[in-house]
Amino acid sequence: MKILPLLPLSAIVNSTDARAPHADISNASHLMGDVSDDYGDVDALYGDASYGDASYGDVNTAALNTWDTLIGDAEEVGGPSLKRKLLIGGGVAAAGAGAYAIARAIKQKRAKAARVKNALAGSGHANTISNQIAARRLMGKVDRSAQFPFYQIIGATLNSFPLAPTEAFAADTLKYNMDRQSTDTPFEVEIANGIYSAPQFTCTAVGTAATRYYTGLFLTVGIAILNANPGTIFSVTGSFPTVNGGSLIISTNPFSFTLRASVYYAKFLMFPWQLVVNKPVLALGAYNSTPATNIVVNVAGLPASATVNLIVPGSLHPWTIAMRNRLI
Repeated sequence: MKILPLLPLSAIVNSTDARAPHADISNASHLMGDVSDDYGDVDALYGDASYGDASYGDVNTAALNTWDTLIGDAEEVGGPSLKRKLLIGGGVAAAGAGAYAIARAIKQKRAKAARVKNALAGSGHANTISNQIAARRLMGKVDRSAQFPFYQIIGATLNSFPLAPTEAFAADTLKYNMDRQSTDTPFEVEIANGIYSAPQFTCTAVGTAATRYYTGLFLTVGIAILNANPGTIFSVTGSFPTVNGGSLIISTNPFSFTLRASVYYAKFLMFPWQLVVNKPVLALGAYNSTPATNIVVNVAGLPASATVNLIVPGSLHPWTIAMRNRLI
């Protein structure tokens, strides 16, 4: 609502309403209705005839416009008290006298708000957990015909492999396997720490007596910076049981990786497969403890001080949930 400049007291007319004979627009606006209804068009009362060019000239007409803006800003900065002081004792002349102080206060307030906003934005970027949650929520959908590679590596370079990196499978197949895992054998996760026995680490996921299905596996490798040599080469072999009673065996032709300089940490994601007419097909993994049908991964080429972990994400693991939600 636009504030009328220098409203004269004579313009405040007592109400004739018998229910409130002493009410006026200053203390009972709810009884008065729309001000424009009682006093007509604002421009007709306070337009050119009273405050226009004839009395005050162009400069003061501009000052009145500035005054309206300052009154609103004064309420923003100092609240009703500052607004009231300007209305009662200021007049149009006070607009020019207090303009600099008000403008400075507004500028300081807005600068402080900007600093707080930037600080909050910075802290949000630094919050890794919040970023991960947001990223999972905002992941784009993957069409069922999209192609996924059988393995991916972060923090290292691929040297040799038992399966060409160009081989891939349809996203719809992964969706089916994840649905079976969720329906038939729900569990959260199993983490198998690598045990070093020269010259390799061995990770064994034993599962439970009841069979557990799995769709993908994570292998993490970390080396303390004081014990690592840039360009360390390590190899991965293993046995990965599948739902059809067989196992994917990787031995004579292992995965070979080179750790990237100054990283000393790598994460390897792999989906099990089986060969059908020499063509790899995504397979649903299945392992248990009785009889011993375990997932076994061997990692060679790392110092004894390194850390190796095998992560088997179940249907309740955050990665599985996020991946499944992406699949249409």
